[in-house]
Amino acid sequence: MNPLAVGTNLRIVIPPEFNIVKNPLTVTTEGANINPNPAWTIDKATGTISIKNVNNNYLQQFDFMYISIAGVINPSQTSKTSSFQVSLYDSSDLMIEYVN
Repeated sequence: MNPLAVGTNLRIVIPPEFNIVKNPLTVTTEGANINPNPAWTIDKATGTISIKNVNNNYLQQFDFMYISIAGVINPSQTSKTSSFQVSLYDSSDLMIEYVN
């Protein structure tokens, strides 16, 4: 992961094979210099969870963060699914990194 300036935004796209329940969907964060209660939204149509201002201090390259999402239900069949997509954006919403 690249170093992250204060105010980084995160987007996670959940594959369509998973069921996202609106309530009680929760998003929590943990780690060094991570905002413990960031603002987040979900677009159920696209499966995109957006988390704003995920870090409250500069993160070095090997600092860690955990993002926990409760309220996503696994597919009923055990078969190959699409990939999760994770994107990091700076405070101006310019992409820093993308992982698929």
